[in-house]
This record gives sequence, C-alpha cells and structure tokens, in this order.
Amino acid sequence: MNATVALLGLVSETPTINGRIKLQKLAYFSKVHAKQSPLQFRMHFYGPFCEDLADTLQDFVLDGVLQEGRDHSISIGEDQAAFQDICESNQQALDDALPSIRKALKKFGEKKNHDLELLATVHFIYDRQHNLYQENDDMTAVCKSVYKVKNGRFEDTEILAAFKELVTLKLIPEKALVVG
Repeated sequence: MNATVALLGLVSETPTINGRIKLQKLAYFSKVHAKQSPLQFRMHFYGPFCEDLADTLQDFVLDGVLQEGRDHSISIGEDQAAFQDICESNQQALDDALPSIRKALKKFGEKKNHDLELLATVHFIYDRQHNLYQENDDMTAVCKSVYKVKNGRFEDTEILAAFKELVTLKLIPEKALVVG
C-alpha cells in the first residue's frame, strides 16, 4: 500500500477524516495491519509520520482531488471525476489494501486525535525496540521511552493504558506485559 492507495482507501471508506493527525495515524495502523507496505514512518512531534503521505495529500488538495476544510477535515474534493479515475487506475492495489484499512478504521476510526497520537506512538516505539534491537520491548521500557519522546505530554497512566489497549487489540503480544 503506497501513499496514494492509503489516501484513496481511507477517504473512500470514511468520507471525512478529521485532520492530518488522524489521517497519518489511520494510515500508520493500516500499514501495521497490512504487514507489508512501502510507507515509511518516522517519529514526529505528533507520533509516527509519513512524509510521502503528507506530500501526496498536498498534491491531491492542490489538484482538487481531495479538499481540506477550515476545520482541517479531509474529504473528496471538487474534482470527483479525478478522484474516481485515480481510484479506478489503482483498483487492484485498493482491493488489496482495503482489508487492512478497514481493520484500522474499525479499531481506531472513532478515536480522538490525542488518543490516536498516543496509541500510534506507543506501537511505533514498541515495534522499533522489538524489531530493531530485540530488547527493551517490555511494557516498562516502552512506556519510559514514550514518556521521554513525548516530553511529558502524556501521563504515565495514559501511556500504560494505551500499551494495554494495544495488547488487547493484539497489536502488541501479551508477553510484553511482563517486565523483564
């Protein structure tokens, strides 16, 4: 799933996305569910961020394919025919990506941006510590890292609750709850 497919799929499945933060986090969790995706995320002030997704959104807004309201909501733009044409030309990739996008929307679509920022940050840090270093991936280590990265923007209790929610959603394995 590339940035174009992520944007098309998310906007097709939820007519209005409440802001760029939500878009980025829903795309992040769509990638998590897809297992394989060329989307590259890095840590940013509001959590995982994909430059390619931001650039593609900007291009689509400039071309009228998508629009961004004054309230920062993102939806299909004035050029609905162009939106449909792009969807049709990416139909196979969209069909492949939609199950992952739907899973992400089902689990996270109703979340507020603040909560999505925290959940995505916790998952991103867990994933990096687990996959890159094969260590420091237990709950205590991850929560400490999140607290440090977020400069105290979230309370310890919020971070811990987010970690446990991701375990409940089976996006972090239960064994990570054990400190060690």
